[in-house]
Amino acid sequence: MIRRKTSGIINNNSIFAPTAAILFSILLMAAAPVFDDYLMSIMGTSGFLSWHNLLEIAGVIACFAIFLVSFYTYKQERSVKAIVVGSLLMASGIIDIFHLLSYKGMPDLFIPNLTANRATTFWIAARLISTAAYMASAIMQNDTKGKVSGYWFTVAAIAVSLGIFVVATYYPELLPAMYIEGVGLSYEKRLFEYIIIAVAAAAAIIYFHKYRKTKNQILYVMFAALILSMISEFAFTIYVDVYGTYNFFGHILKCISLFMIFSVTFAKYVQTPYTALTAAQDELRDYADNLDKLVEKRTSELKMINNMLIEDLDYARDIQKSMMPSFFPNSLHIGFKVLYMPAKRLSGDFYDVYWLDEDHIGFYICDVSGHGVPAAMLTVFLKQCIDSFIEADRIKETISSPSEMLSQVYDAFNNTNFRDEVYIVLIYFIYDTRSKKLVFSSAGMNEEPLYLDGQGRLRDIDIKGFPICKLRDVYAADYEDMEMTVYPGDKLFIYTDGIIELRNEKKQQYSSERLKQIISKNSQMDSEHLISAIRMDLRIYEGDRDPEDDITMMCVDFK
Repeated sequence: MIRRKTSGIINNNSIFAPTAAILFSILLMAAAPVFDDYLMSIMGTSGFLSWHNLLEIAGVIACFAIFLVSFYTYKQERSVKAIVVGSLLMASGIIDIFHLLSYKGMPDLFIPNLTANRATTFWIAARLISTAAYMASAIMQNDTKGKVSGYWFTVAAIAVSLGIFVVATYYPELLPAMYIEGVGLSYEKRLFEYIIIAVAAAAAIIYFHKYRKTKNQILYVMFAALILSMISEFAFTIYVDVYGTYNFFGHILKCISLFMIFSVTFAKYVQTPYTALTAAQDELRDYADNLDKLVEKRTSELKMINNMLIEDLDYARDIQKSMMPSFFPNSLHIGFKVLYMPAKRLSGDFYDVYWLDEDHIGFYICDVSGHGVPAAMLTVFLKQCIDSFIEADRIKETISSPSEMLSQVYDAFNNTNFRDEVYIVLIYFIYDTRSKKLVFSSAGMNEEPLYLDGQGRLRDIDIKGFPICKLRDVYAADYEDMEMTVYPGDKLFIYTDGIIELRNEKKQQYSSERLKQIISKNSQMDSEHLISAIRMDLRIYEGDRDPEDDITMMCVDFK
């Protein structure tokens, strides 16, 4: 078994770290007043400004990292939610750069940085945009796919950022003051911070609700990140001095919050697919390493199953052969030779010969639909039917004519539950050894018997009749007896269509004309040698190919 890797930025089995982050932020804010004077005494204005800049840069890096992940996975994921959130956070990061460079005490950024108002304005704009990103990530559907290029989202984010920079730098009168020197934060700035906190709280509630339903730890990390963002924003509503402890701690919590959001973005769009890909590669590698063993094992199992099937088929073949006559009735008046070449282990051709009484011999040959096991089962049915009807005649001391026998078989077949598409064709003979009369009837036999007289003349015997099939409800089969007188030295050839339809390598059929030529050419041979000649010619014609249909021929030699 392949074990999938679960290590990484997000561990789906624990919520300890994000919970600890929430508790840390609360304790940090509670301890802020205690460290206010101490912090400024050890850092001073220049040290504070340096740390402030480092924290701002870290936040910007986190925003850009989130954007880059969403941008470069957009081609594969096509996630509108990811590219919208990433673009908004990139805009927030760009504006944070403006905030950093315009901070009071920093070198001039197009205009002198004499007051904290412009930096604070940039700060509020960045926070409003980032909060919009948080709400978008909470309410947008994950499966919404984008069709436009990701570059359009990038261009829009940059355009918004530059627009805000131009307005805040050159047209500040169009915006309310965010910071008043000597007074502190303006009313409008605090109002915006409360709006930001409210929106972040709403997004946090949405994420927590989703977490309760799915227990997906990634959602809990987002919830914790938004709680930290709310606490940091709260710190920015209560500081008076831009170099104060609340402002410093607020920046710390803001950076932690952004990196938590980055960890979620990275885990969802990079780590999780990569982990799944790595696991799939491991699985493929393991499968490839064991492929030879698996193939060998499966091959061994298939061979075993195949051998079992072959054994069963061989056993069924032996049973079917045992139902055919192993020797023919010993008579001074008639002899039989059979050519039998099944296409498979089990055949759909069948024949039988038996004494009806001391003067009459019955024999037939049949061809059933299909091949293999289903066809063999039909031959079993036919033999049982005919044997049972003959036994009934013996009890009644009578002999059914060939037409009567076929009618009984037709009725018995229609009383079964065989499928409508199966059928049997056969021809049934009764020979009277005293009168030399041959009576026969056909049930759809598709090849006319050939009659070879003692002078070597070969002719077809016309036959007609309806196949044994399940059409009794629409057609009442009426079988007719035909009669002919035979003479010593005459031969009768009864065969199935497998001989005629045998094909050579050029897909050409053997044909009845070729069969007649072989019989005529060897007409002076006895039955045994004549059958051997036909068998040899069939083998030569088919070459190395196996016959596609069963081949059966019965040669009846009248003496």
